[in-house]
Amino acid sequence: MHSESETVRVAIERAIAGMNAEELAWRQEGKWCVAQILEHLSLTYSGTAKGIRGVLQNEAPKIRPSTWKERLSVQVLVGMGYFPRGRKAPKQVMPREANPQSAVNEIQVHLSEMDRAISECEQRFGAKATVLVHPVLGPLNLKQWRKFHRIHCLHHMKQIRALRARMQEEKTPRAAL
Repeated sequence: MHSESETVRVAIERAIAGMNAEELAWRQEGKWCVAQILEHLSLTYSGTAKGIRGVLQNEAPKIRPSTWKERLSVQVLVGMGYFPRGRKAPKQVMPREANPQSAVNEIQVHLSEMDRAISECEQRFGAKATVLVHPVLGPLNLKQWRKFHRIHCLHHMKQIRALRARMQEEKTPRAAL
């Protein structure tokens, strides 16, 4: 597994270590639960793998030029590592009511599938080959895809840590005044 994907794998394992199904499904009003965050990430991994497999079948990537807004977004997110808060996920990667155990199992499978697809594409076209268009960021090369997924994952792992802290606060009885 590539080091970027390994970083993602370890971050996910650490963030959810020791969580049971009830904790994975716990949520604050209007927010995603941990299982939904995992499902969202899993959908991004499977979507990227599917797109890259399509490139591999077509023999050559068909890429449009990026817009100035996309180039700026790539520079901020991939170049500087800043993932802005509050951005709504594209429809195709919105989680549904995730089954907690399925979410945990599927994310690692989809991460591995994506890693293999990117590695195969890197062997064929090189890591700096622009092969696939991200729905928000526009055309990305393979190295940028790997970095995007790492930054995106770490953004969501912060959310999981915050959810766990909030759960703990609600479980801990407050001292009587």
